[in-house]
Amino acid sequence: MAIHTKGTKLLRGTGTGSPESFQQVMTIKSVSGPNPTRTEVDVTTLASTAKEFLLGLKDNGEMSFPGLFEGDDLVQQAIIEDLGADAPSNWRVEIPDGTKIAFSAYVKSFPLEMSADAAVGFTLGLRLTGDITWTFPS
Repeated sequence: MAIHTKGTKLLRGTGTGSPESFQQVMTIKSVSGPNPTRTEVDVTTLASTAKEFLLGLKDNGEMSFPGLFEGDDLVQQAIIEDLGADAPSNWRVEIPDGTKIAFSAYVKSFPLEMSADAAVGFTLGLRLTGDITWTFPS
């Protein structure tokens, strides 16, 4: 059965507490990703009769989150500070059916978008590092 996107959440780990606490990134309008891929390792030799490959490591790629900018939002302020961080943060996407996607990522970009007769927006760009943990509803 299809899952409605209403109620989907993006949460940013605070880096404190055990277990770590998470804060919701408000005003997110959509989620794109994750988009995992695997590289191909060419193992073709002169004795091969056709191209031969092994699969390489998984690259979990990037995720993007367009949203509405709120300068007084402390979580958005922390995300902007993360642009200067050399360490990744923990993140989680929660889908209304109970599915959770947990990952570690660097804040790669946070451009503001402003045009006539529109709300100030942003697109949060995250570069995933390491593996993704999927938790599915039971």
